[in-house]
Amino acid sequence: QTFGERGTVGNFEMNLSWRERWKMIYGLRRGLMQQHSSDMSSLNGTNNMLLHPRRTIGVLSRAEEDSALFYDNPDWSSTDDISNGYFGMKILHLPPPPNAANDWQPPVVCLGDFNGIKIFNSLNSMFQNTQHRFVSLGDGEGGGQVLSLIQCDASLSMNCQTNRSQPNFFIGFASGRVAAVNATIDEYGQKYNFRISGFHDAHEHEVTSLAFVNGSDGDSEKFLYSGCGGGHVYCFPNALRAERDFSMNESILAFSSTDAIFSMASTTVETEDYSIAIICTGDSNGKIRLWLRPPSFHLSDTYFVLSQVKQAGTRTGLVTRMKFVHNNLLVTCTNNGDLRIWKLQCWDELCRYNNGEMKLKLKYDKMNLHNGAVEVVMNVGDILLTSGGNDGKVIGVDLNNGLILQSIDCHAGERLQNSEGSTLLAKSCVVDMIVSGKEGCMISLCRDGTLQRWNFVCTNN
Repeated sequence: QTFGERGTVGNFEMNLSWRERWKMIYGLRRGLMQQHSSDMSSLNGTNNMLLHPRRTIGVLSRAEEDSALFYDNPDWSSTDDISNGYFGMKILHLPPPPNAANDWQPPVVCLGDFNGIKIFNSLNSMFQNTQHRFVSLGDGEGGGQVLSLIQCDASLSMNCQTNRSQPNFFIGFASGRVAAVNATIDEYGQKYNFRISGFHDAHEHEVTSLAFVNGSDGDSEKFLYSGCGGGHVYCFPNALRAERDFSMNESILAFSSTDAIFSMASTTVETEDYSIAIICTGDSNGKIRLWLRPPSFHLSDTYFVLSQVKQAGTRTGLVTRMKFVHNNLLVTCTNNGDLRIWKLQCWDELCRYNNGEMKLKLKYDKMNLHNGAVEVVMNVGDILLTSGGNDGKVIGVDLNNGLILQSIDCHAGERLQNSEGSTLLAKSCVVDMIVSGKEGCMISLCRDGTLQRWNFVCTNN
C-alpha cells in the first residue's frame, strides 16, 4: 500500500494491478542489477560463417537494414546512400476485443525510414516471418516518414450524433502534417482495424514532438500540441473534444522558439486555487525552455509565456529527448550523450504566494552516459531506461538517487572491414524498448532492425 500510485506510473500496459506493476519494476531492477556483459566473441555478418544470422523486424529490406548500421558508424561507409533504419516502436494501450483469443496481445506500431507507419498484430508477430503480420497506414497520404507518436488514454468518448470515437493516437510526419488514428473493433469482435480519421498540415517543417496539455479546468479537458523543426508549437483545440467531432481542421500557434525544436514534454501542477500547465521544449542549440500558462490567463488555454531557459549540458548540442517523470522531475538528453535530471519547483516552494512561477533546478548530472545522441528515455516506476550512441546498450538509472544500475547489450555487433584492411566491431543504436508486465519481458529494437527479447528471470542465486 505504501508503494502507492506514485511508484507505479510509467510505461505499462492497460489493466495491470499495482501488484503486477510492482512485480514488473522489481523484475526489471533485479535483472539490471544482475546483468553481465554479453560475450562479444559471437559476431554476426556474412563473413563470419554464422549458422544463425541476427533476427530483425523485417519491415525494411535486408539490404536497407544492413545499410542502417552505417548510420551509427558513418566513417566506415563507402557510400553516402545510407538508410535511416528504424525510429521506434510503441505498444498500443488498447483493451482486448470482446471475442479476442485467450492469448491476445495488443498491437505494436513501428516507425522508420518509410512512409507512414506499420502496425503489427501483436508483440509475437514482430518475431514471426509470416504474411499479413502487419498493416500499413499513412503510406499513401503524402506525409512521408512519421517522426513522432503520442497515445491517448483509453476512452470510450464518442460523438453521439456522428458515432465518431476519440482517436487512439496521433502521429507527426516529416512533411509537417499531424494526423489522428482511430482504432475500431472488427465485425467479429476479435481484433482492431485502424484508419486515419483526420489530419492537418499546420507546420512547414518536420513534426519532431507531440504532447498533451491539460486545460485550465484541470484533468477534465486536454489539448494536443505539436512542435517542429521550425521552432513553432501549435495547439489543436478540437482534436480531443467529442462535441467538436474530434476535428483536426483547426490549429492555433501557441508560441515560437528562436531555434528548431527537437523535443517537447508537458506536465501540470495542481494547487488548491488553480492549475498550472507547463510545456518544456528542447532546441538545436542545447537550450531547455520552460513555458507556463499563468493562472491569471486561464481564459486562454493556448496562452503560454517563457519562464526560464536552461542549458541541457556542459557542451553545446541539440536536445534530442525529454520527459516528465512523476510530474515534478524532468529528464533531458542531448546528442552528445549527456543526461540531466531536473526538479520542477516553485521559486519559494509555495505556488500560492508567487502566482505559480515555476523553475527547474538541476538534481542529477550524467555526462557522457552514452557515446552519442540519446534516442530513448522512458521510465518504469522509479527506473529510467535510456539508450543512445552506437554502443547497442540500454542503461538503467535509479531515479531516486541518480545512480546507474547496469546496462544490457542489445546488439552483438557486426564485423566491418575497410579498404585498408582495418576491422571494426560495429553496433547499432537501440531506438526503442517495450517493457511488458503481462509477458514478463523487455523487447529492444535497434536502428538496423535487430530485435531482441529479454525475459525477467527469477533466481535464488
